[in-house]
Amino acid sequence: ARWRERIPLLVLAVLWLALFWNNARLSPFHVGFDSAEHLQYIRYIQEHRALPLPTEGLEMYQPPLYYLISAAALSACRLSIDDPQSVIVLRLQGGFFGIAQFLLVFWSLRLLLPVRAAFIGLLLGAFLPMHLYLSQYVTNEMLTANLATAALYLGLRLLKSDVPRASQFVWLGVVLGATILSKVTGILLLPIVIAALAGRLRVTRTPITIAVRDLGLLVAMCLVVCGWQYARIWVKFGTPL
Repeated sequence: ARWRERIPLLVLAVLWLALFWNNARLSPFHVGFDSAEHLQYIRYIQEHRALPLPTEGLEMYQPPLYYLISAAALSACRLSIDDPQSVIVLRLQGGFFGIAQFLLVFWSLRLLLPVRAAFIGLLLGAFLPMHLYLSQYVTNEMLTANLATAALYLGLRLLKSDVPRASQFVWLGVVLGATILSKVTGILLLPIVIAALAGRLRVTRTPITIAVRDLGLLVAMCLVVCGWQYARIWVKFGTPL
């Protein structure tokens, strides 16, 4: 049964990559929403080995996770954003995020729906125009989408667990923190996830001490991953945003 699911996923990934490459080779590098400003963020990290302040550029207010990953990928290839080959690295990275996104959508749907319905959702998610073009842009949107969908997947797995483990709450907190560290709107997921899990713990009559421990672990790990960034801004400007 697993192979019957994996083969269509592999075929779809190959087809999606072919479409992605066809579109990417026809698109100029500086395409997308504020792409030049996103590239300046990456340049700043590479040149200064530090994070910019929000006042230093149009997109510098964004949380840094996407830009750190992009700068690390370029530096690993000994490239800067001024090198023509950098477009290949950043677009391959975007292609990876694009494939990861529709796989996460499929795995999430498989927890809720029969396999045929999940495959319909997979096709819809993979070939949405917004999904196709955002994966070719230099932007933090696709990474945020990946992490948010991963958080929903882990949350669904936790809700369906007969006996949730503390480690499940830890990993969910880590992924939620990473989502908020890639884009501030990721914080909207946090109260939704906490409310759903609190409802699950109440329905299953989980002892209050265990429920508080598990939810506390989730929030604590989320703050460990992303809290330093917002604390840094708060100390400097008197507001975390």
